[in-house]
Amino acid sequence: MTFASSGHIPPITKELFDVIRLCVPKGSTILELGSGEGSTANLKEFYNVISIEHKESYIGAFNKRENYIYAPLDPHTDNQFYDMSYVEGKLPKYDALLIDGPDTEARNIWFLNKIRYFDRSVHWFFDDYCGVQLKDGIDNIIQYLGVEPFICTMGVKPFAVIMGEGK
Repeated sequence: MTFASSGHIPPITKELFDVIRLCVPKGSTILELGSGEGSTANLKEFYNVISIEHKESYIGAFNKRENYIYAPLDPHTDNQFYDMSYVEGKLPKYDALLIDGPDTEARNIWFLNKIRYFDRSVHWFFDDYCGVQLKDGIDNIIQYLGVEPFICTMGVKPFAVIMGEGK
């Protein structure tokens, strides 16, 4: 399996992968914001992964059987988050949410503005709890929701988990 390392950062870390495996039953559906070679490939062995992706070149590039929802970046978000009009009405039922995209520094700040589109009854896994805007965005989400997150700072890159409501 490919995980983030000091020389190769893009995929999720083994630590985040292990936490997802502990919290989400095998065979469940994970909605992934962003897609890519690392996280999707690792998760695909255990889960049905549906990815929202803005890069058309990524659609089916890593695994032809993957499920994608194409959503270009929204100019109203300074091209920092998906145009949710492409997603609305297309989201299937999912058991967990992995926020690993889009690959922009302010994605979590814009995620807060689009939070109504996402299911709060499932666990949310935020890759990349690092970088000022990424970290601040998660902190703002935590404050808005009034929840206690799990933040892991060990490993190559930190991540955060917000447990689903009632779980």
